[in-house]
Amino acid sequence: MTDLAYFEQTNSVLVSAPEYNEDGELSAPAVYEDVVSIKPRPESKTLADVDRVMAKHTPSRPDVIDGCIALYLDGLQWDWLESYQVWVDRAATAEAWNEANAGTLSHVVTERVINDDETISYVDTEVFHSAVAIPIEPTRPDVQTTTDWFESNINYRDERQARYIRELSEEGTFEKTIGDMLDAVVEMLLLGNSDKLVGIATKINNIKTDIPKRG
Repeated sequence: MTDLAYFEQTNSVLVSAPEYNEDGELSAPAVYEDVVSIKPRPESKTLADVDRVMAKHTPSRPDVIDGCIALYLDGLQWDWLESYQVWVDRAATAEAWNEANAGTLSHVVTERVINDDETISYVDTEVFHSAVAIPIEPTRPDVQTTTDWFESNINYRDERQARYIRELSEEGTFEKTIGDMLDAVVEMLLLGNSDKLVGIATKINNIKTDIPKRG
């Protein structure tokens, strides 16, 4: 059974009110029962929000950055919960349909057959309901701290950027990478030679395949 404790809250609900006798004395205390429910979804942030806040506040306000990342990570959990709740409903519907209908008669197909003696006969073929596919349960993302996320994503982005610079420029510098790309464009426009530009495009596609952009 899926653990949803991350999203749950417990509230005490009054089951029966206190009772008093004719003298006004308490004869039966109030009875409360703990009821577990899903909390209302809190505010969350998108990855675009995180990028914008990091660009604006790095390194002056790490507290603001951490707060934004925390809201983003929390939002990933709630996004999963919403997809999980939809999956639960759809899976239950599919399972109930299969239990009631799979293997039962759907309809009969009648075929007209011409026999060897040129007489005509009719053959009935029963068609039965097949089971419908049960949808795949959505995978829940890991619960991460802001430090975990920051380290993994910043290292990933640094690696991706370094790969671009390393492979698109022989000298391995950002400035030379931009210069080489501009030279390739100029060579194609002025000389009609697109070999360099095609080569750069191929390298870029390879990098995107090996280290896809996250978010």
